[in-house]
Amino acid sequence: MITSLLKKLKLFSDLPEGDIKRLASLAKHRRYPGGAVIIERGDPTRSLYIIADGRVKIRRIWENGREVIFSILKKGDIFGEMAFLEEIPRSADVVTITPSNLIEIEKRDLEAIMEANKILMSNLIKTLVRRLVAADNIIERLALENVYERLTHFLSEQAEKGPSGRLVIEGGITHTQLAAIIGASREMVSKIMKVLTDGGFISREGKDLVINKKLPTSW
Repeated sequence: MITSLLKKLKLFSDLPEGDIKRLASLAKHRRYPGGAVIIERGDPTRSLYIIADGRVKIRRIWENGREVIFSILKKGDIFGEMAFLEEIPRSADVVTITPSNLIEIEKRDLEAIMEANKILMSNLIKTLVRRLVAADNIIERLALENVYERLTHFLSEQAEKGPSGRLVIEGGITHTQLAAIIGASREMVSKIMKVLTDGGFISREGKDLVINKKLPTSW
């Protein structure tokens, strides 16, 4: 399972079969319940993580207790890669939103592959560039889009096609979490979500949030 997952990731896709199998043999499979803290801000850098299943949030808690969510990652995403280029402590917390299965690769093991295969270093830099572009897009949205546009864009990006063909955010997401990531008040998020629910655009099925049809471009 780990080998097939690594092959699908852009970070490892160009590696020889032998290097991928070697990484897979060194990797550790970790299971976490929802709400588990995987990384705390200030922790030393020891590992890179791949999400095999589930969702996690990258967050900071300010002195006033307010939570700010920088991003939400899902199956196939990686985190912890930035510190591989410089010896710096972790810059944010990583917390599971849903029960999650993660693949952990220790820094020393990944660096050993890097020394033998420069393609991996190139792919790591490309991964960081894509992360920076995504961060720029978030900043642009905060500057140019209204709350409704930011919310609907985020919901559409997070949803994945389920067995029924509809778009689903498994495990759901709270209004507080949505507010923390799009830079809005919980009250405004709740108001928009109610309008979308009343219009039949979204619904709840158990813990899952389902997008039943294309979300309107404006409110």
